[in-house]
Amino acid sequence: MGAEEARKEERKRKQDRKVKEKGVGLWQRARRFVSLAAVLLTVRVPASAEEILVHYHRPEGDYTGWTLWTWNPASGTSREITPAGTDGYGLVFRLDKNDYGSNVDRIGLLPKYGDWKAKDDPDRYWTPSLGRNVFILSADKNLYSSPPDTRPRILRALLDKVNEVRVVLSKSIDRSYVRKGTVSVRLPDRSAVPVVEAVPAPGQGLKVRTILVRLGQEIDPESVAGIVVSFGAYRPAPLIPGAVVDSYRYDGELGALYSPEKTIFRTFSPTSAGVSVVIYEGPTGPPRDVVPMKRIGQGIWEAIVEGNLLDKYYKYRVKYPDAEYEVIDPYSHCNTAHNGRGMIIDDNTPVSPAPRFGIADAVIYEIHIRDFTIDPKSGIQHRGKYLGLTEEGTRLEGNPEISTGLDHIKELGVNTVQIMPFQDFDNDEASEAYNWGYMPFHFNSPDGWYATKRDDASRVREAKKMIDAFHRNGIKVVMDVVYNHTAEGNPEVRMSFNGLAPNYYYRVKDDGSYWNGSGTGNEFRTEAPMARKFIVDSMKYWVRKYDVDGFRFDLMGLIDLETLETIVRELRKIKPEIMIYGEPWAGGSTPVKVTSKGDQRGKGFAVFNDHFRDALKGGTFNTEPGFIQDGRDVEKVKKGILGSIDDFTDAPTETINYVAAHDNHTLWDRILLTTRNWTQVTKKDREQMDKLAAVAILTAQGIPFLHGGQDLLRTKDGEENSYNKPDRINMIHWEWKKKHREVFEYYRGLIALRRAHPLFRKTTADAVRRGVFFLDDDLELRVPPRAIGFVVNRGEAQDEWENVLVLMNASATSARFEIPASHWIPVANGEKAGVTPLGPPVTRSEVILPPRSSAIFYNTDPEFYQRVLLPHVAARLPHEVKLTVSAPTARRVTVAGEFNGWDMNALPMKKRPDGMWEIVLSLSRGRYEYKFVADGSWDALNKNNRILNVE
Repeated sequence: MGAEEARKEERKRKQDRKVKEKGVGLWQRARRFVSLAAVLLTVRVPASAEEILVHYHRPEGDYTGWTLWTWNPASGTSREITPAGTDGYGLVFRLDKNDYGSNVDRIGLLPKYGDWKAKDDPDRYWTPSLGRNVFILSADKNLYSSPPDTRPRILRALLDKVNEVRVVLSKSIDRSYVRKGTVSVRLPDRSAVPVVEAVPAPGQGLKVRTILVRLGQEIDPESVAGIVVSFGAYRPAPLIPGAVVDSYRYDGELGALYSPEKTIFRTFSPTSAGVSVVIYEGPTGPPRDVVPMKRIGQGIWEAIVEGNLLDKYYKYRVKYPDAEYEVIDPYSHCNTAHNGRGMIIDDNTPVSPAPRFGIADAVIYEIHIRDFTIDPKSGIQHRGKYLGLTEEGTRLEGNPEISTGLDHIKELGVNTVQIMPFQDFDNDEASEAYNWGYMPFHFNSPDGWYATKRDDASRVREAKKMIDAFHRNGIKVVMDVVYNHTAEGNPEVRMSFNGLAPNYYYRVKDDGSYWNGSGTGNEFRTEAPMARKFIVDSMKYWVRKYDVDGFRFDLMGLIDLETLETIVRELRKIKPEIMIYGEPWAGGSTPVKVTSKGDQRGKGFAVFNDHFRDALKGGTFNTEPGFIQDGRDVEKVKKGILGSIDDFTDAPTETINYVAAHDNHTLWDRILLTTRNWTQVTKKDREQMDKLAAVAILTAQGIPFLHGGQDLLRTKDGEENSYNKPDRINMIHWEWKKKHREVFEYYRGLIALRRAHPLFRKTTADAVRRGVFFLDDDLELRVPPRAIGFVVNRGEAQDEWENVLVLMNASATSARFEIPASHWIPVANGEKAGVTPLGPPVTRSEVILPPRSSAIFYNTDPEFYQRVLLPHVAARLPHEVKLTVSAPTARRVTVAGEFNGWDMNALPMKKRPDGMWEIVLSLSRGRYEYKFVADGSWDALNKNNRILNVE
């Protein structure tokens, strides 16, 4: 499991803690389930008034590995309870009220399997009125005070096509009992719909839980109310629209479309029986009007309300045959809270135009609004708020020479900020309780936690003022967005999407539970037409109304590739230089193909480079060091320096190069962790390791990314996952800048160096291969162990420098580098970095670097390329290599390896008449591991990896 995957899983566990955050014959044995008398319990009465017995029934009897997660929402106390035994109902869990605090009036209950591999949603709550024996039935949202009916039932009957129903059973059945005569579908008038066929769904064994039913007549998806599906002695279920609504597509505008004369309300609610818009005068109080909406086709409901509704509040009231919900419009542009009301606004707060430059020129700095402005000594007035990042001239208390906040970012010299989530997320906006914001509810409204006022449009105005301040100072703004999941973590949480279109917007398993590839409860079903439309509409809104300059996707792996391609295409129509990048992984098992490293090739977006990250600082979930600590993984670091064009990119602009982000340990904490037992290492040595990381990231081809405070040796006191830790852990302590001024100036100098010289910012793989040369691999010069040296030529770039020489010595001893003869002018060493010469030119053929240090030089020799580099260009260019394998019976063969990020689908081979398969690849010089893959099997043709040496 990768760093981010484990982080997501851990976030889910902590969120749950925080918030609370064999079959039998159908007819022969049906009598066993007919009467509750057959499941009379042998229940021992609790021993004391403080003990509660929780009884848990699973129809399949598969109890091994199940425990009960419990918590007191008031105190935050939580416990995992193991079974105390079994009875005639199922598992029995014993809870002692004293374990949850005093005067407990509510205890959360959630059955879980293993280490959160599965959970039986939703959250259920014990209250004293239920008594001391309570009963949970799997896949049933209720908590019972007496044993419920445990007879097998139809969990869900879904209309997947106008003539096809998918039936999901609570208990598996022998497949021999599945035939058309066992299923009935009846209309509201009790007349039967002809059943043509009933068969087990594919992929099941002798026991069946999912049945596919083909009908002899079509059913209108919008007229399913009252239709009932039955299967033998199983309890029947109402028919509800399923995948059939995926055929719905609507290209018009949705939401509250305001004008002074009228407001048009439109929403997508394909499976509801009725929708009304509820209009309020204020953020609290009773409704002013309830206006019924009408179907206009494709699952859309519309209402037109005459008159000026500016600054009024609204929600949607959605009716189903068995329930009614009042929810916030997903398209709402301003909410009073994630569980509040939407507001009808017409905000025209101006945002200054963004600076104009492409992604190749970006230097990205990740910040959290509160972290960056909350320090009491920061001199910032609006601490923790959007407006805190608009304040200029702020200084560390008592230290006028130390800039903070926005002025610090300007002084550092970065030109792009990536701001951690500020779309409306799951939090108490009035509370000081800290939260990163990765549990979003509504994507088109800024969150009010960062606003000075929460019940009006302040959040909109102030978020725009924040972006305006960055733009006025030449800094682009990238939003960190979390479209891969929402905080509607189970089917019973209905804040917006799940109230308007239950189960449409999320990836749902056959048993009705959610896929959880995010590790936080659900996955947004980005491949669904109206879900894809929502994401694209939302991002276009932020670009048009807030003029944001880019988006960083949390768990981009869960966003299907077609959606990402649509996003890139549509946003580039608005802002051609828009930046799109994200995490190319998921946080758990998912039913869709994960968008991984390599999938971005030529698609116009970039991905985070964890290969380079881990090579530099070591793996995330161990204490193994990387290059910066002791010089290991030189070859992996070299791949990163080349923009990973020999790894998983088509161009260096497709890789985000970083060594630390908000996830996991800060860089400084990581260095401390990996060297804690190195008794000879000093604080100065560790600072030099940090500087080595900065040199590698800021001189490599690709897009450099810095964690906010990395330039200040930021620490979180060793906390690896600080998403809900207090300000003391998360905030930028501006005293660090005073304490570590030399490190800050070093980063500042490297950033100035990179921004001043486009030779560090090549945009094509060909330019990298013709312009970046390693001293040892390409120029055949001597480089000591645990060190790297390379030359970068300006190529076609309009750079006043002809060539740059970068040397990095990660060893604990001095290192002697053999360098190509020239007039090398030093601009960086182990202590300082920048664009100003640090001493006389170096004309000798070797350089000695102190331990754990770097050096950067430049020359202006126009003949250097012809004399030194050009003879080696041919060897740097790709060579054609033919790979062949015998697989006469295979239907499809591909090859996957280090040259394509191990993507088993990207490189299909061609079959020859003799049963051999072949492919011609264009590869740079190097050593590659690879495998042949036959019909999706990694081991069919070669169990062990093969080795390819390209000379």
